[in-house]
Amino acid sequence: MLPVIIVVSSLTVLAPDELFKTLRVIQDLNISNPAQATRAYEAVLPKLPVQPSKGLYELHRAGLEASIKSNNVPRITEIVELFSESADWLTYLQSEKGLIANNLAIYYRRINQPALAQINYECALRYSTHEQRPRIVNNLAVLYRTMGQLKEAINILTPTLSDVKDEQLEAALNNNLANVYFDMSKYQHAARLYRQAFLYHQKTGQAYEASYTGLNLLNVYLLANQWKNYRRYRNTVKAQLSAAEDKELSIVFTWQEIIFQKSRNGIQPKADQVEFLISTLPILLQSDYGSNMEKYVYTLQLPKLIASYNTLLSEQQKVVASVSTNTSLPEVALSWCEH
Repeated sequence: MLPVIIVVSSLTVLAPDELFKTLRVIQDLNISNPAQATRAYEAVLPKLPVQPSKGLYELHRAGLEASIKSNNVPRITEIVELFSESADWLTYLQSEKGLIANNLAIYYRRINQPALAQINYECALRYSTHEQRPRIVNNLAVLYRTMGQLKEAINILTPTLSDVKDEQLEAALNNNLANVYFDMSKYQHAARLYRQAFLYHQKTGQAYEASYTGLNLLNVYLLANQWKNYRRYRNTVKAQLSAAEDKELSIVFTWQEIIFQKSRNGIQPKADQVEFLISTLPILLQSDYGSNMEKYVYTLQLPKLIASYNTLLSEQQKVVASVSTNTSLPEVALSWCEH
Protein backbone atom coordinates (compact mmCIF):
# COMPACT_ATOMS: atom_id res chain seq x y z
CA MET A 1 0.00 0.00 0.00
CA LEU A 2 1.40 3.37 -0.99
CA PRO A 3 1.54 5.96 1.78
CA VAL A 4 -0.40 9.18 1.39
CA ILE A 5 2.04 11.91 0.41
CA ILE A 6 2.74 14.48 3.13
CA VAL A 7 3.26 17.95 1.73
CA VAL A 8 5.90 20.09 3.41
CA SER A 9 3.98 22.64 5.46
CA SER A 10 6.29 25.51 4.48
CA LEU A 11 5.04 25.31 0.90
CA THR A 12 2.23 27.80 0.32
CA VAL A 13 1.50 26.37 -3.12
CA LEU A 14 2.68 23.02 -4.46
CA ALA A 15 5.66 23.24 -6.78
CA PRO A 16 5.16 21.43 -10.14
CA ASP A 17 7.27 18.43 -9.10
CA GLU A 18 5.32 18.04 -5.83
CA LEU A 19 2.04 18.34 -7.72
CA PHE A 20 2.99 15.49 -10.04
CA LYS A 21 4.22 13.35 -7.16
CA THR A 22 0.84 13.84 -5.47
CA LEU A 23 -0.96 13.03 -8.71
CA ARG A 24 0.89 9.71 -9.03
CA VAL A 25 0.05 8.76 -5.45
CA ILE A 26 -3.66 9.50 -5.95
CA GLN A 27 -3.72 7.60 -9.26
CA ASP A 28 -2.10 4.55 -7.65
CA LEU A 29 -4.43 4.68 -4.65
CA ASN A 30 -7.42 4.94 -6.98
CA ILE A 31 -6.79 1.34 -7.95
CA SER A 32 -6.33 -0.15 -4.50
CA ASN A 33 -8.00 2.24 -2.02
CA PRO A 34 -10.26 5.00 -3.45
CA ALA A 35 -11.24 6.28 0.01
CA GLN A 36 -7.59 6.86 0.85
CA ALA A 37 -7.08 8.44 -2.59
CA THR A 38 -9.89 10.87 -1.78
CA ARG A 39 -8.26 11.74 1.55
CA ALA A 40 -4.93 12.33 -0.21
CA TYR A 41 -6.66 14.66 -2.68
CA GLU A 42 -8.43 16.55 0.11
CA ALA A 43 -5.18 16.93 2.03
CA VAL A 44 -3.51 18.88 -0.78
CA LEU A 45 -6.47 21.04 -1.81
CA PRO A 46 -5.38 24.07 0.27
CA LYS A 47 -1.98 24.03 -1.44
CA LEU A 48 -3.08 23.65 -5.07
CA PRO A 49 -2.45 26.48 -7.55
CA VAL A 50 -5.52 28.25 -8.96
CA GLN A 51 -4.46 28.82 -12.56
CA PRO A 52 -5.50 25.89 -14.80
CA SER A 53 -2.74 23.66 -16.15
CA LYS A 54 -2.38 20.13 -17.47
CA GLY A 55 -1.03 18.80 -14.18
CA LEU A 56 -3.69 20.54 -12.11
CA TYR A 57 -6.44 19.26 -14.41
CA GLU A 58 -5.15 15.68 -14.09
CA LEU A 59 -4.99 15.99 -10.30
CA HIS A 60 -8.55 17.32 -10.02
CA ARG A 61 -9.83 14.58 -12.33
CA ALA A 62 -8.00 11.93 -10.29
CA GLY A 63 -9.72 13.43 -7.24
CA LEU A 64 -13.05 13.19 -9.06
CA GLU A 65 -12.46 9.53 -9.89
CA ALA A 66 -11.53 8.79 -6.27
CA SER A 67 -14.58 10.66 -4.96
CA ILE A 68 -16.87 8.75 -7.33
CA LYS A 69 -15.43 5.39 -6.30
CA SER A 70 -15.74 6.27 -2.61
CA ASN A 71 -19.18 7.93 -3.13
CA ASN A 72 -18.06 11.24 -1.65
CA VAL A 73 -20.95 13.37 -2.96
CA PRO A 74 -19.84 16.78 -1.56
CA ARG A 75 -16.41 16.38 -3.14
CA ILE A 76 -17.91 15.23 -6.45
CA THR A 77 -20.14 18.30 -6.46
CA GLU A 78 -17.23 20.66 -5.73
CA ILE A 79 -15.03 19.31 -8.54
CA VAL A 80 -17.88 19.28 -11.08
CA GLU A 81 -18.75 22.87 -10.16
CA LEU A 82 -15.10 23.88 -10.54
CA PHE A 83 -14.92 22.47 -14.06
CA SER A 84 -18.41 23.65 -14.98
CA GLU A 85 -18.66 27.16 -13.53
CA SER A 86 -15.14 28.59 -13.29
CA ALA A 87 -14.51 30.96 -16.22
CA ASP A 88 -10.81 30.06 -16.22
CA TRP A 89 -11.53 26.34 -16.39
CA LEU A 90 -14.22 26.72 -19.05
CA THR A 91 -11.66 28.59 -21.15
CA TYR A 92 -8.98 25.96 -20.51
CA LEU A 93 -11.02 22.80 -21.06
CA GLN A 94 -11.21 21.67 -24.67
CA SER A 95 -10.67 17.98 -25.45
CA GLU A 96 -10.97 17.17 -21.73
CA LYS A 97 -14.74 17.78 -21.62
CA GLY A 98 -15.57 14.31 -22.88
CA LEU A 99 -13.59 12.60 -20.12
CA ILE A 100 -15.14 14.73 -17.38
CA ALA A 101 -18.66 13.99 -18.63
CA ASN A 102 -17.69 10.30 -18.77
CA ASN A 103 -16.65 10.42 -15.09
CA LEU A 104 -19.96 12.00 -14.09
CA ALA A 105 -21.84 9.37 -16.10
CA ILE A 106 -20.01 6.64 -14.18
CA TYR A 107 -21.13 8.31 -10.94
CA TYR A 108 -24.79 8.25 -11.98
CA ARG A 109 -24.52 4.65 -13.13
CA ARG A 110 -23.07 3.65 -9.78
CA ILE A 111 -25.94 5.28 -7.84
CA ASN A 112 -28.58 3.70 -10.10
CA GLN A 113 -29.56 6.81 -12.06
CA PRO A 114 -29.42 5.35 -15.60
CA ALA A 115 -31.24 8.21 -17.31
CA LEU A 116 -28.76 10.78 -15.96
CA ALA A 117 -25.88 8.43 -16.74
CA GLN A 118 -27.00 8.11 -20.35
CA ILE A 119 -27.32 11.90 -20.75
CA ASN A 120 -23.73 12.32 -19.59
CA TYR A 121 -22.43 9.45 -21.74
CA GLU A 122 -24.07 11.00 -24.80
CA CYS A 123 -22.51 14.33 -23.84
CA ALA A 124 -19.14 12.62 -23.38
CA LEU A 125 -19.35 11.11 -26.85
CA ARG A 126 -20.21 14.52 -28.36
CA TYR A 127 -17.04 16.04 -26.88
CA SER A 128 -14.76 13.00 -27.16
CA THR A 129 -11.66 12.81 -29.30
CA HIS A 130 -11.01 9.81 -31.55
CA GLU A 131 -8.67 8.38 -28.90
CA GLN A 132 -11.15 8.88 -26.05
CA ARG A 133 -14.19 7.45 -27.80
CA PRO A 134 -13.45 3.70 -27.25
CA ARG A 135 -13.11 4.22 -23.47
CA ILE A 136 -16.40 6.08 -23.31
CA VAL A 137 -18.11 3.43 -25.45
CA ASN A 138 -16.71 0.80 -23.09
CA ASN A 139 -18.32 2.54 -20.11
CA LEU A 140 -21.61 3.12 -21.95
CA ALA A 141 -21.72 -0.62 -22.64
CA VAL A 142 -21.52 -1.23 -18.87
CA LEU A 143 -24.59 0.98 -18.45
CA TYR A 144 -26.45 -0.93 -21.18
CA ARG A 145 -25.56 -4.17 -19.41
CA THR A 146 -26.87 -2.97 -16.05
CA MET A 147 -30.09 -1.91 -17.79
CA GLY A 148 -30.43 -5.33 -19.41
CA GLN A 149 -29.90 -3.88 -22.90
CA LEU A 150 -27.46 -6.60 -23.90
CA LYS A 151 -27.91 -6.33 -27.68
CA GLU A 152 -27.24 -2.60 -27.50
CA ALA A 153 -24.03 -3.32 -25.57
CA ILE A 154 -22.86 -5.81 -28.20
CA ASN A 155 -23.76 -3.40 -31.00
CA ILE A 156 -21.43 -0.69 -29.68
CA LEU A 157 -18.64 -2.92 -28.34
CA THR A 158 -18.12 -5.13 -31.40
CA PRO A 159 -17.31 -2.39 -33.96
CA THR A 160 -15.22 -0.54 -31.38
CA LEU A 161 -13.14 -3.67 -30.77
CA SER A 162 -12.48 -4.07 -34.49
CA ASP A 163 -11.05 -0.52 -34.69
CA VAL A 164 -9.07 -0.21 -31.45
CA LYS A 165 -5.28 -0.49 -31.69
CA ASP A 166 -4.33 -0.12 -28.02
CA GLU A 167 -3.84 -3.57 -26.43
CA GLN A 168 -4.72 -2.47 -22.92
CA LEU A 169 -7.97 -0.90 -24.09
CA GLU A 170 -8.67 -3.99 -26.19
CA ALA A 171 -8.35 -6.10 -23.03
CA ALA A 172 -10.87 -3.86 -21.22
CA LEU A 173 -13.30 -4.07 -24.15
CA ASN A 174 -12.86 -7.85 -24.28
CA ASN A 175 -13.67 -8.10 -20.58
CA ASN A 176 -16.83 -6.01 -20.94
CA LEU A 177 -18.03 -7.89 -24.03
CA ALA A 178 -17.37 -11.14 -22.18
CA ASN A 179 -19.56 -9.85 -19.33
CA VAL A 180 -22.41 -9.36 -21.79
CA TYR A 181 -22.00 -12.84 -23.27
CA PHE A 182 -21.89 -14.24 -19.73
CA ASP A 183 -25.25 -12.60 -18.97
CA MET A 184 -26.62 -14.21 -22.14
CA SER A 185 -25.30 -17.61 -20.91
CA LYS A 186 -22.97 -17.75 -23.94
CA TYR A 187 -20.20 -19.15 -21.78
CA GLN A 188 -17.88 -20.29 -24.58
CA HIS A 189 -17.76 -16.79 -26.11
CA ALA A 190 -17.34 -15.23 -22.67
CA ALA A 191 -14.49 -17.55 -21.67
CA ARG A 192 -12.58 -16.87 -24.89
CA LEU A 193 -12.69 -13.09 -24.34
CA TYR A 194 -11.93 -13.32 -20.61
CA ARG A 195 -8.88 -15.48 -21.43
CA GLN A 196 -7.58 -12.91 -23.92
CA ALA A 197 -7.95 -10.09 -21.38
CA PHE A 198 -6.42 -12.15 -18.56
CA LEU A 199 -3.41 -13.25 -20.60
CA TYR A 200 -2.72 -9.69 -21.74
CA HIS A 201 -2.74 -8.33 -18.17
CA GLN A 202 -0.66 -11.26 -16.96
CA LYS A 203 1.90 -10.69 -19.74
CA THR A 204 2.21 -6.98 -18.95
CA GLY A 205 2.55 -7.49 -15.20
CA GLN A 206 -0.73 -5.77 -14.31
CA ALA A 207 -1.55 -7.89 -11.28
CA TYR A 208 -4.79 -6.15 -10.24
CA GLU A 209 -6.27 -6.22 -13.74
CA ALA A 210 -5.09 -9.79 -14.27
CA SER A 211 -6.71 -10.79 -10.97
CA TYR A 212 -9.98 -9.08 -11.91
CA THR A 213 -10.27 -10.65 -15.36
CA GLY A 214 -8.92 -13.96 -14.06
CA LEU A 215 -11.70 -14.15 -11.49
CA ASN A 216 -14.20 -13.46 -14.27
CA LEU A 217 -12.71 -16.36 -16.21
CA LEU A 218 -12.95 -18.67 -13.20
CA ASN A 219 -16.52 -17.49 -12.70
CA VAL A 220 -17.52 -18.73 -16.15
CA TYR A 221 -15.96 -22.12 -15.57
CA LEU A 222 -17.48 -22.35 -12.10
CA LEU A 223 -21.05 -21.57 -13.11
CA ALA A 224 -20.80 -23.61 -16.32
CA ASN A 225 -19.49 -26.61 -14.33
CA GLN A 226 -16.31 -26.72 -16.43
CA TRP A 227 -14.19 -28.15 -13.64
CA LYS A 228 -11.15 -29.09 -15.73
CA ASN A 229 -10.78 -25.53 -17.03
CA TYR A 230 -11.38 -24.11 -13.55
CA ARG A 231 -8.54 -26.21 -12.14
CA ARG A 232 -6.31 -25.30 -15.08
CA TYR A 233 -6.43 -21.54 -14.36
CA ARG A 234 -7.01 -21.55 -10.58
CA ASN A 235 -3.36 -21.46 -9.47
CA THR A 236 -2.40 -18.90 -12.11
CA VAL A 237 -5.15 -16.55 -10.94
CA LYS A 238 -4.20 -17.19 -7.31
CA ALA A 239 -0.63 -16.09 -8.08
CA GLN A 240 -1.89 -12.83 -9.58
CA LEU A 241 -4.08 -12.24 -6.52
CA SER A 242 -1.07 -12.72 -4.28
CA ALA A 243 0.79 -10.05 -6.25
CA ALA A 244 -2.17 -7.66 -6.30
CA GLU A 245 -2.83 -7.90 -2.53
CA ASP A 246 -6.42 -6.72 -2.94
CA LYS A 247 -8.77 -7.75 -0.13
CA GLU A 248 -12.01 -7.63 -2.13
CA LEU A 249 -10.66 -9.75 -5.00
CA SER A 250 -9.23 -12.26 -2.53
CA ILE A 251 -12.66 -12.56 -0.92
CA VAL A 252 -14.20 -13.35 -4.33
CA PHE A 253 -11.61 -16.07 -4.92
CA THR A 254 -12.35 -17.66 -1.54
CA TRP A 255 -16.06 -17.74 -2.40
CA GLN A 256 -15.24 -19.40 -5.71
CA GLU A 257 -13.09 -22.00 -4.00
CA ILE A 258 -15.83 -22.87 -1.50
CA ILE A 259 -18.37 -23.16 -4.33
CA PHE A 260 -15.96 -25.35 -6.34
CA GLN A 261 -15.37 -27.70 -3.42
CA LYS A 262 -19.11 -28.11 -2.83
CA SER A 263 -20.26 -28.28 -6.45
CA ARG A 264 -17.44 -30.43 -7.81
CA ASN A 265 -16.33 -32.47 -4.80
CA GLY A 266 -19.46 -32.45 -2.62
CA ILE A 267 -17.59 -30.96 0.35
CA GLN A 268 -19.92 -28.96 2.59
CA PRO A 269 -18.52 -25.65 3.94
CA LYS A 270 -17.31 -25.78 7.54
CA ALA A 271 -18.80 -23.54 10.22
CA ASP A 272 -15.99 -20.98 9.96
CA GLN A 273 -16.37 -20.89 6.18
CA VAL A 274 -20.11 -20.26 6.49
CA GLU A 275 -19.33 -17.42 8.89
CA PHE A 276 -16.83 -16.04 6.38
CA LEU A 277 -19.44 -16.13 3.60
CA ILE A 278 -22.04 -14.34 5.71
CA SER A 279 -19.60 -11.70 6.99
CA THR A 280 -18.22 -10.87 3.53
CA LEU A 281 -21.54 -10.90 1.70
CA PRO A 282 -22.20 -7.15 2.31
CA ILE A 283 -18.82 -6.25 0.78
CA LEU A 284 -19.42 -8.25 -2.39
CA LEU A 285 -22.99 -7.03 -2.81
CA GLN A 286 -21.61 -3.48 -3.04
CA SER A 287 -18.82 -4.49 -5.43
CA ASP A 288 -18.66 -5.16 -9.16
CA TYR A 289 -19.38 -8.80 -8.31
CA GLY A 290 -22.78 -7.96 -6.83
CA SER A 291 -24.56 -9.29 -9.91
CA ASN A 292 -23.02 -12.74 -9.30
CA MET A 293 -24.07 -13.07 -5.70
CA GLU A 294 -27.54 -14.48 -6.30
CA LYS A 295 -26.03 -17.36 -8.31
CA TYR A 296 -23.31 -17.88 -5.70
CA VAL A 297 -25.69 -17.88 -2.74
CA TYR A 298 -28.26 -20.22 -4.25
CA THR A 299 -25.58 -22.55 -5.64
CA LEU A 300 -24.31 -23.09 -2.08
CA GLN A 301 -27.83 -23.69 -0.71
CA LEU A 302 -26.98 -22.68 2.88
CA PRO A 303 -30.13 -21.51 4.73
CA LYS A 304 -28.31 -18.95 6.93
CA LEU A 305 -26.52 -17.48 3.91
CA ILE A 306 -29.74 -17.27 1.89
CA ALA A 307 -31.50 -15.51 4.78
CA SER A 308 -28.63 -13.00 5.12
CA TYR A 309 -28.62 -12.41 1.38
CA ASN A 310 -32.36 -11.68 1.25
CA THR A 311 -32.12 -9.31 4.23
CA LEU A 312 -29.19 -7.39 2.71
CA LEU A 313 -30.86 -7.26 -0.69
CA SER A 314 -33.99 -5.76 0.85
CA GLU A 315 -31.93 -3.13 2.68
CA GLN A 316 -29.99 -2.33 -0.49
CA GLN A 317 -33.20 -1.82 -2.44
CA LYS A 318 -34.45 0.62 0.20
CA VAL A 319 -31.24 2.64 -0.10
CA VAL A 320 -31.50 2.70 -3.90
CA ALA A 321 -35.12 3.85 -3.65
CA SER A 322 -34.07 6.60 -1.25
CA VAL A 323 -31.30 7.77 -3.58
CA SER A 324 -33.66 7.69 -6.55
CA THR A 325 -36.03 10.13 -4.84
CA ASN A 326 -33.26 12.54 -3.82
CA THR A 327 -34.12 15.63 -5.85
CA SER A 328 -30.72 17.25 -5.22
CA LEU A 329 -28.85 14.76 -7.39
CA PRO A 330 -29.62 16.37 -10.79
CA GLU A 331 -27.89 19.53 -9.52
CA VAL A 332 -24.57 17.74 -10.02
CA ALA A 333 -24.39 18.64 -13.70
CA LEU A 334 -21.91 20.01 -16.21
CA SER A 335 -22.88 23.26 -17.92
CA TRP A 336 -21.93 21.97 -21.36
CA CYS A 337 -24.08 18.84 -20.91
CA GLU A 338 -27.31 20.69 -20.15
CA HIS A 339 -30.13 20.65 -22.65
